Amino acid sequence: MERLRNIRCPVIGFFGNDDVHPSPQIVDQIDAELTKHGVPHAFHRYPGVGHGFQNPAREKPEERQAAEDSWVKTSAFLREVAPP
Repeated sequence: MERLRNIRCPVIGFFGNDDVHPSPQIVDQIDAELTKHGVPHAFHRYPGVGHGFQNPAREKPEERQAAEDSWVKTSAFLREVAPP
C-alpha cells in the first residue's frame, strides 16, 4: 500500500466481486489509498465474477458481459488519457 503514493499516472482497475486476489476489501483499501494521495483512478467492479474474467475461454454469461464492458471502458480510458 505504501507504494501507491508514488503512482504518477491515471489508473483504471477492473475487479470481480467474487475474486479473493484482490478481495473486495483490498480493492477498497487500494481505492482509499489512491484517493488519499490524489492519484486519479477509476475502479469498476462486477458482481458474479471472480479472477480472470477477461479470459476469452470463460463461459459464464456474467464473465462475458463483464469482459465486454471492461474492454469498452478500457478503450475509452486510453482515448482520454492518451489521445492520438
